[in-house]
Amino acid sequence: MRGYFKSALAVFLSLERNDVPAPMRSAALSMAATCVVGSGGGAEDEAPTLWFKASRRDPTRRDPLLQLARHALSKGEFQGAASFSAAALAIPGRVGFSELEENLLEGAHAILYWALFWLGRRDEARPHFEICRTLDPLNPVYLNHAHLFG
Repeated sequence: MRGYFKSALAVFLSLERNDVPAPMRSAALSMAATCVVGSGGGAEDEAPTLWFKASRRDPTRRDPLLQLARHALSKGEFQGAASFSAAALAIPGRVGFSELEENLLEGAHAILYWALFWLGRRDEARPHFEICRTLDPLNPVYLNHAHLFG
């Protein structure tokens, strides 16, 4: 993509065909959503729609659900963020060319603990926070949030 979001978007969307394997279609749709966000246009509706489609094309990928969770979290939609990140955690992590390393480690737990915290569900948030601290003990965000959990 490297800043050429519009041309990359066209390429990724062109892979939304039945003759393209489902994992590649899903990854292409996720990357298309990233292009939509990167180009600054239509991110309100178009990017989430692409992530939903990506999650349906290959339900074994965490990335589309975590992108939806991040999007919801950025808009202060904590229940949506918690739901999408919990759904992502139900999918076994696997390495793929378009899967962020964070998606395989603390990413879903970080979204989930923060969303649950803001929903007033601290007891449910704590185990996810502890997983984050275990996986990345020097992360300044987790060090700063430690006081929230006592």
